[in-house]
Amino acid sequence: MPAVRQALRDLYKDVDWRPSPYYAIIAVDGDSMGQRVTACLTEPAFAEDQHRALSLKLSAFAAHVRQIEKLCVNAAGQETPSFATLIYNGGDDVLALAPLSTAFDVARTLAGWFEQMTGGSCSAGISIAHHLFPLGRALQAARQAEKQAKRLRSATDETRKKAAVCIRVLKRSGEEYDVRSRWERRSTGWSFRSSRTAFPGQNAVHAAGL
Repeated sequence: MPAVRQALRDLYKDVDWRPSPYYAIIAVDGDSMGQRVTACLTEPAFAEDQHRALSLKLSAFAAHVRQIEKLCVNAAGQETPSFATLIYNGGDDVLALAPLSTAFDVARTLAGWFEQMTGGSCSAGISIAHHLFPLGRALQAARQAEKQAKRLRSATDETRKKAAVCIRVLKRSGEEYDVRSRWERRSTGWSFRSSRTAFPGQNAVHAAGL
């Protein structure tokens, strides 16, 4: 192990670059899925067909999600390597790990794919944690951030919630920072709601001094 660490130190010195000790856990969940399933049952004569159609859409999304380990779509609408690792893929529920450099693009890409393939929206929670921070707590933070995203109300319609993202930064000192924003559809794909919070996660990262 000491030899490996020394080799890494030598490599960082040679390339004059060192990766961030922080990483991201991304939790994505389809919005109002219970309501969508219930809607399939409103007309008994077509309930089975409608339920099957929804299941097929979710299955198609789940199959497509596997590509997130290879690529994501950046803010300019270009496909780039994601460097992500898919941990769980449950159809309307996705969990992944990603470096800070691509975490927000990974979340944006998953939101876009979900809308394209299922016709619905999804919300995402992103926890940013130090690699020495307890993994269980970082995972819990991602799930909590996802729930916070679903509670975010629209600025123009108080009855509208969800379709949002929440980023929670966890510092080793114990400090936490939360930033939330609604998704916005643009010509280059899904993005964050306004220019002021175009990359709220990056703002949170800067605020945390990372």
